[in-house]
Amino acid sequence: MPRYFLNLFSPRTWNIFLRLETPVSAHKPRFRRLASEVKPGDVFVCYVTGISRFCGALEATGSLCEDATPIYGNPDPFSLRWPVRKLVALPGENGIPVRADVVWNHVLGLRTQDRAGSRWTGRFRRSLSELPAEDGAYLVELLKRQQVQPTDYPLTDSDRAALEASPTVVSPSGETVPVSVPDSGADAPTSEGSLPEDPQSSLNGIAMQARLARVGAEMGLDVWVPASDRAWITAQLPPQLQARLLTRLPVNFDEATLKTVSNIDVLWLRGGTILRAFEVEHTTSIYSGLLRIADLLALQPNIRIKAHIVAPAERLDKWRREVKRPVFALLSGGPLAETCSFLDYAAVEEVAALPTLRHTNHAVLEEYEDRADEA
Repeated sequence: MPRYFLNLFSPRTWNIFLRLETPVSAHKPRFRRLASEVKPGDVFVCYVTGISRFCGALEATGSLCEDATPIYGNPDPFSLRWPVRKLVALPGENGIPVRADVVWNHVLGLRTQDRAGSRWTGRFRRSLSELPAEDGAYLVELLKRQQVQPTDYPLTDSDRAALEASPTVVSPSGETVPVSVPDSGADAPTSEGSLPEDPQSSLNGIAMQARLARVGAEMGLDVWVPASDRAWITAQLPPQLQARLLTRLPVNFDEATLKTVSNIDVLWLRGGTILRAFEVEHTTSIYSGLLRIADLLALQPNIRIKAHIVAPAERLDKWRREVKRPVFALLSGGPLAETCSFLDYAAVEEVAALPTLRHTNHAVLEEYEDRADEA
């Protein structure tokens, strides 16, 4: 009996896949542990982000191999590959929306979710997550019927925009970089310098800061949080870890850089060097968090800092759109989308629960992060 695995595509990568003469399912090397679970005969159920539609099913016909021959980019980040047979492969406009009754009411417990909301998108956060066998088989049969006797699911304006070719800009290095120009309106920021008014939301946001501080401290790193949050976060740490929380930054920055750095929600440092920067955006603007990270990287272009937006999983698509804005693609140190990743709350909790955390390198985050080019 086959096992079923989710295979995420963006509209761009799905369109490329449809044109491949020799189809393959491709993923990033950091998914090697999950990838090792896939065997010949297993099935990839293809979900296209941006339009939120199931568009295909692919049967693995061979074993996992590593091949960086350019398909989706040059260099191509998706080098873990399986040869596959197309069971179904529909153009994006013919795919089955996840919100359609035939999907929503039958698989993955979606019917218990708010269809008009976005919390359910957390279920479609990462490729290679295994689907329940009954749900996977149902989706494959649904897609096969759609191929033979298609039901019309009209595209929304946002669907059409997602399916159009992404605009590009030329970066300072001469590289052509795909960008996104989001609609105005959604994700309006709350007032800067304050937490959201909802006490529960405030607690969730600052509690995530405390969780990140504790994870860094457990790993033996020094941790910085803004002075306004320090007392509360210190109280959340065990006494043996409180000494890891810095009261001053051990770096020689100019005044503008120091002001920017000191207001980043969480920093992890070793030997006075900033390793990772985190901006927690519970309900506040994703865009404003990206601006603070971009300011830091622009002020110190020679420092290689890994940056992360940390937010609930349902904000992943919003982050993907925002991080690809032209203004972030034109940084002198390279596009922000290559430097800044997304960590959802569940991913942080998974890292925090690792039994060997104090012996774990901070690079473990790269197994849990989402990136702009992920799908």
